[in-house]
Amino acid sequence: MISSVRINSERFAELLLVLVVFIWGANFIVMKAAFREFPPLAFNA
Repeated sequence: MISSVRINSERFAELLLVLVVFIWGANFIVMKAAFREFPPLAFNA
């Protein structure tokens, strides 16, 4: 029983890590598109 709970929690942790990697990678694509849309002087606040 305890070993199955440990396996489930390890599997859950691995899935969360994959989710973090996916969000991190998607953020790069979104930022790349956003930098293409804004003119360079828009960041001079």
